[in-house]
Amino acid sequence: TSLAALLEAGDIGVLINFRGYDTFLEVSVLLLAIIGVWSVARRARVPVKVPNTPVLTVFVRLLMPLMMIAAGYLLWIGGEAPGGAFQGGVILGGMGVLWIAAAVPEPGSRMRQLLRPVLVAGMTFFLGAGALAIVLGGSLMQYPDGEAKTWILTIETAATLSIGATLVMLFLAGQPDSSAREDGKNS
Repeated sequence: TSLAALLEAGDIGVLINFRGYDTFLEVSVLLLAIIGVWSVARRARVPVKVPNTPVLTVFVRLLMPLMMIAAGYLLWIGGEAPGGAFQGGVILGGMGVLWIAAAVPEPGSRMRQLLRPVLVAGMTFFLGAGALAIVLGGSLMQYPDGEAKTWILTIETAATLSIGATLVMLFLAGQPDSSAREDGKNS
């Protein structure tokens, strides 16, 4: 079935299901990229320095809630218009890079423990939903009628978080160091 035929028939659910393959491949490539980077670089390569002006820190703290709203909006609107998990994840990734640039205090060790599960969440949700769809009598990424939007939004929410976290980790070019900011410098 061609894209034009899907649009003419108004079967946007099928179109969203096809778009799922694209997002699945994007999440897969990013996960492989971070595995590759972490295999080579055991520690983050980006030095984290305390900025010499508080303006950047205040700017980032004011901008972050807006970026979170923008990421959520792009995720939500992706079902009917341009947007989706990758675009929302890029906004979250940019937010993380700004967080690092402003040397805003790093999340504690509890948040650091969630890093790996968040990195694999997108792939896990895609594979889990695909397997569940097959078990329910469909095929891979063919979700039950009337529930496709809910399934896709759930999967893409996990993918958005994974993409954002992966892009930040790729920016750091290595695993975050647990002692990096104790004295305000990355040693």
